[in-house]
Amino acid sequence: MKRLVGFGGLLLLLAGPLVAAVLADEPAAKSGEIRVVARSFPLAGPVEGLEREVLDFRYAPERWQACIGLPDDPHKTIVGSDGGLYYDYGQSGPEPYDNGQGRFGTCLRARLQTEASPGARQQRLLDARIPVVITEQTYGPLTLMQRAWAGAPRGSTVEQWGPRRVDFLWLTVRNTGASPATGKLVLHAGTTSGLRLNKTGTALIRGRLKREPLCWFSRPCAPLAGTVATGGTSRAGRQTPQLEAVTAVAVQKNWAKPKPACDPRFRHVLIGWHHPIEFLVAAEPGRRYRIVFGLIEGWHSQPGRRPLELRAEGAAARKVDLVGEFGRNVPVAIGLPAEDRDGDGLIRFGVWPAHGAPDRNTILSALWIFPEDGVPEQKELLAGRADRRALACIDADHAPARPKPIEVAWDLGRLAPADEFDVLVAIPQGDRARLAQPAFNADDELQKAIDFWKHADLPFGRFALPDPAMQALLDSCIRNIYQAREIKEGRPAFQVGPTCYRGTWAADGPFILEAVTYLGRADEARAGLEQQVDRDSGPGGVEFSKKSGLRLWMIRRHAQLTGDRQWLRKMWPRVVREVNQIIEYRNMTRTDPKQANYGLMPIGYGDGGLGGRHREYTNVYWTLAGLKAAIEMAEELGEPVQRDWTGEYRDYWQTFDRARNRDKLTDTVGNVYVPVTMKGEEPQLPQRGAWAFLQSIFPGRIFAADDPLMLGTLAMLDANQREGLIYGTGWLPDGIWNYAGSFYAHAHLWLGHGRKSAATLYAFANHACPLLCWREEQSPKGEPPKYVGDMPHNWASAEFIRLVRHSLVLERGRELHLLEG
Repeated sequence: MKRLVGFGGLLLLLAGPLVAAVLADEPAAKSGEIRVVARSFPLAGPVEGLEREVLDFRYAPERWQACIGLPDDPHKTIVGSDGGLYYDYGQSGPEPYDNGQGRFGTCLRARLQTEASPGARQQRLLDARIPVVITEQTYGPLTLMQRAWAGAPRGSTVEQWGPRRVDFLWLTVRNTGASPATGKLVLHAGTTSGLRLNKTGTALIRGRLKREPLCWFSRPCAPLAGTVATGGTSRAGRQTPQLEAVTAVAVQKNWAKPKPACDPRFRHVLIGWHHPIEFLVAAEPGRRYRIVFGLIEGWHSQPGRRPLELRAEGAAARKVDLVGEFGRNVPVAIGLPAEDRDGDGLIRFGVWPAHGAPDRNTILSALWIFPEDGVPEQKELLAGRADRRALACIDADHAPARPKPIEVAWDLGRLAPADEFDVLVAIPQGDRARLAQPAFNADDELQKAIDFWKHADLPFGRFALPDPAMQALLDSCIRNIYQAREIKEGRPAFQVGPTCYRGTWAADGPFILEAVTYLGRADEARAGLEQQVDRDSGPGGVEFSKKSGLRLWMIRRHAQLTGDRQWLRKMWPRVVREVNQIIEYRNMTRTDPKQANYGLMPIGYGDGGLGGRHREYTNVYWTLAGLKAAIEMAEELGEPVQRDWTGEYRDYWQTFDRARNRDKLTDTVGNVYVPVTMKGEEPQLPQRGAWAFLQSIFPGRIFAADDPLMLGTLAMLDANQREGLIYGTGWLPDGIWNYAGSFYAHAHLWLGHGRKSAATLYAFANHACPLLCWREEQSPKGEPPKYVGDMPHNWASAEFIRLVRHSLVLERGRELHLLEG
């Protein structure tokens, strides 16, 4: 089915190859004949108290952000609801740059300095398919308009244009009043290293040693009175002009309790929260140095929790597991040779989290730089008697200074009525883009970007909806998915988000890839699937046994949608691998019949609102669904293991059925439901962690339509709604997991509750922001704002696409159901 056009009432046009289904109780068509049997049926389910089917963003979060990057862009530029540009996610800037969740190391944001008070801020996209973010705010007669976008690619491939990427922020002040107005246009800039304005006032330069441009201006500016840029004075006042921190570091005192007697500095620690601790030092040509890292692990007691990688230019990296090699609270000094290999006059070095480290916070208690031939003995370093011989040294009391932001300004003069004053800010992203300041024209650059997006090879137009607002949201979902995507190892990696979820996850990926297939890009989905079926960025192992079930369903669904049995046969070894893994997991629980999870899944991590380790049902739901999918694949291929797997599934289901009947509870309104955790585990909110249960209804299809405990659990969720979605099912016990609305709507849709599903689709849509994307979780409207997860969140984007598609076209076995939602 290539295209759905203009549905309204019962009008449906199918263009391209005709897809039909023969109802099970009708005679089969003769050879070479296609028979279409059409029947209508009434919709069932809830009809009272449903959400209005109008998209007006009534439940939008108070703060939001969007990505303006290009498709497959390695640079994930974020624009906040304040119109600011945000970079260096995960690092700590000179102020709390967070957009409500997470933190950014760099921010650029504009305002006007006038006698008038600022009015309400308005924000929109130039077009749903074109991520030019327009932010407007009035200051009396003056209006500040900010337009932010990523420059059109300068090259045909990511490898060509990535290093040349530039962002633009076009600031325009317009006098809408009847008389001249005065004021200043102010730009706030803050980053992880010191900033200064160049001599011509046309660029902000970051760092004292590397001296890279942060941004360029089309007009000269001056520092705003009362603001200064900062350099490298340490907290203790010692000048360290030859050494500079590249990333932000935090200081924590009395963090460790050293066991041997040692210098007091080992009690304290510099911390890189979720990022490396990286430095630059000026180096003499041809001279060799020794960089010594003073380390101690004062938090973890088990080995393998925080493996670190020590790096220095000119030397091989040294991986160290402090607890595993030395023990907890044991100080150690580890040296690496270093030299200026690339001839830029600098040596780059620091502490990185090792690949796969569970704790990615980096630590450093002390650091010394010595001439290669002047390194003291270990005992002198640990005792603190080596500082005088060091060329430079750092510790918690002598750390690089935390930089301050700078504000620069342009005087508007006397701006006449209807006149405008504008400045174009160019922010280079790629290494080659930083080499020289080019001449930019704002109108030309904006038009180039618009033309690029108008002709970008993105799969728009697969669905046409009669509601233009919903169509715009659908188009934005498609664009957001491709903006978050990156090319890894030569294949597309469909990532969940641009910041904290910048990776592929076992629970998210299958649904993103299904949505991409619906958009006509099965080849791209397949490339992503083949990458993800063997590895992803999320949790794994025995505690996340559901991953095997998710992978099996992912393979099954792709094979269904493409009809490619040859590919399915190629993937068959992976199918067998995952089924064997599920069987092995079950066997691991059979040592003690008294355990609540006997014959089910090992103690695991629920995710989706259920943290910690529990005997719980999310892993059970998805391994049942995956095993069911594997049986269907075996049947399709005629594999003899089908009989054994069918027996395994039957035994697994019966064991599950006994357990859920043992664990069933009754909520405050009388609904009998199955909680997410088993008997003997810590009680949870009834609705907590319901995602896997809902997905086991659809697409897992493990329940009969009249299963009383399934229906009772769904009724319990119906009783816990706010703003048309389930309240308290995710990480926020007093919040709303926005795209869980799709899981919820799909369960109702599968049970024939089309009206409820359609209303939930609109409730889901109304939790998006005006920039047409979602945060993972947020507080209900009018309550103190709390946020969880990435934004734009592309599992949400995929779920919106899936729910729209299934509302229009839904396969039920050999039947094709149209317009159920």
